[in-house]
Amino acid sequence: MTDCPTPEAVMGLLQQHFPLADQLEILHLETGKLSLRVACGSYARRPGGFIAGPMMMMVADTCGLIGVFSHTGLTVPAFTTSLSIDFLRPGIGDYLLADARVAKFGRTLSTINVEMRGSDQEKPCAQAVVNFATGSAR
Repeated sequence: MTDCPTPEAVMGLLQQHFPLADQLEILHLETGKLSLRVACGSYARRPGGFIAGPMMMMVADTCGLIGVFSHTGLTVPAFTTSLSIDFLRPGIGDYLLADARVAKFGRTLSTINVEMRGSDQEKPCAQAVVNFATGSAR
């Protein structure tokens, strides 16, 4: 089994490939489990100041990728195969907080459950299930 990469190593990779990586902070990372905090400026808001659904989907997808990397290290390619999200209530706060757990890590397919809430909320505003394929891009 590969060692779980450090939050700093993951952030280094994300900063090379994702434009909003500077808005993201990894609060906790261990094999199969992680927590993120993502700043939600005006670019991530709907009218009324609520956190936009596309921002929540991006955070869920990012959690899925990091969840896979927590098992494989940063060297194995991983690709989103599906993302299902339920918006439970409007997201409220300056940050989106996400807790993710790898429900199943497989040789070719992994499933990650993500729960999100606004920083001004106690209850979740969205929950997602993300599936990732690992291995070759062929």
